[in-house]
Formats: sequence, structure tokens, C-alpha cells
Amino acid sequence: MHHDLPLVILGDSAYPRFPWLLVPYAGTSLSTEQLQFNLARSSTRIIIENAFGQLKGRFRLISKQ
Repeated sequence: MHHDLPLVILGDSAYPRFPWLLVPYAGTSLSTEQLQFNLARSSTRIIIENAFGQLKGRFRLISKQ
């Protein structure tokens, strides 16, 4: 099945906003939708970071760089 969703990269708040880079919304007065987006994006990023950690644990050569 083909979806028309763009490919994007997840980044943290240190990165600027680009159409291809998803970063969290900043600020203290965020809407409910923005807070939900930040939570979902953060959860996804944690899963990805854990996957990289497992790869580094399995392939020690990657850890040395």
C-alpha cells in the first residue's frame, strides 16, 4: 500500500525546523496538539536511540568510532 507521507528525520530541539526534519515544539504555552506531538515524537526517538544502543552492543566495532 502506498501512502503519500513524506520521509523525515527526527531531530531534537537543538536543530532548526526544516520540512524534512521533525523537531519538538518549543515554548511553555503549547497547545494540546503540540504537546501530544512532542510526546509521540519523543517516544519514537527513544525507541530509535535504544535500537542504536543494541546495534552498538552487538557490533563493538561501531562503538569505537
